[in-house]
Amino acid sequence: MTTQPVQTVVLLTRDGLEHRYVAAKLREVCPELVIILESGGPSRRWHRFAKLPLRVQVSRLCRKCLLKLLRDAPRREAVLRSRLGSDCSDSLADVAASSVQSWRGQPATTAVQRLGPDLLLVYGTSIVPDVVLGHARVIALNMHTGVSPRYRGADCAFWPLANREPQWLGASVHQCTSRLDGGRLFETSRANLERVSCVHSAFAECVIAGSQIYAQVVGQLVAGEQVSSIEQDLATGREYRSFMRGLSAEVRARIFVRSLRTGRRAAR
Repeated sequence: MTTQPVQTVVLLTRDGLEHRYVAAKLREVCPELVIILESGGPSRRWHRFAKLPLRVQVSRLCRKCLLKLLRDAPRREAVLRSRLGSDCSDSLADVAASSVQSWRGQPATTAVQRLGPDLLLVYGTSIVPDVVLGHARVIALNMHTGVSPRYRGADCAFWPLANREPQWLGASVHQCTSRLDGGRLFETSRANLERVSCVHSAFAECVIAGSQIYAQVVGQLVAGEQVSSIEQDLATGREYRSFMRGLSAEVRARIFVRSLRTGRRAAR
């Protein structure tokens, strides 16, 4: 695509460790980046959970119990802090222009419309509706921690491990549309498998790989350079949803990533 002049760049994101890392990398190529945070909330997640089939609910609850027994949350935070370094240290709340509960509703639409973005960037949020994306004067982009179109949707830094396809760990930068991870593809990148030692380091490596190409594409657009993209063939991949990550998939992925680590040691 041949870009129009770009002045205002707005990032829609959250305030987790990985979100801070991506925002820091984007600010390296766009120091005037404006950030709007999604604060989220548990109410809608429980509403969706209640609609799932009973066997899926049981599997998800068993997975949650397993992760509590493994003290997985602090392990995840420790791994991300170690891999992402100082770029994930500072809260985005201190620099964000505003915060919204959800991208659905008038407050989010008004917040974005008021800024008048040329480029609207998305990373790690809930689905952003077209009424918000439509306020991007040039284009709306998303960074997806999965290699599209093969792995689209939720937990796509996890499913290549559960499916024994580690070569598909990586990230994509694509046009953000109402099609989940299905917009025009600008760039993909593979994760460094040598640094994958657990499910959390796999995610961290996908974040690192993705932030590099995200900053690259955004930097080109800000500079007014021509950036190529292609339509995705969505028939060649699969879309994953968060409810699909149950107990059996979790155990399968963790056993496989351990075998990867053991295989590397044996090869040395």
